[in-house]
Amino acid sequence: MVFLNLPEEGNSLSIENSFGDVESIKTTSELIAPFNGQILKVNTELEDSPEYVNETPYDQGWILEDQMDNVNDIHLMSAKEYEDYVHEKTGGNHDEKITINGSI
Repeated sequence: MVFLNLPEEGNSLSIENSFGDVESIKTTSELIAPFNGQILKVNTELEDSPEYVNETPYDQGWILEDQMDNVNDIHLMSAKEYEDYVHEKTGGNHDEKITINGSI
């Protein structure tokens, strides 16, 4: 991770719409909202240290805090559920790319 284009606090999230970008050495990818909601807080430390996203995603690398409009509209995976999902899809080979909802 070399750069993040982060949203402003107070902005709305719209399901399946971009709310920012992440840039690595090889590519730039959009951050896509998985639900409708409101951005409550943005981790501005990432402006100077975007590598935190990869190095400490559950500590210094969090991107934003949000409030979903309707929590009953969607089921999000916990970190453990996602890890199990990736393991199942890749047969334990985490270097392999997997497709989730049409994204890689």
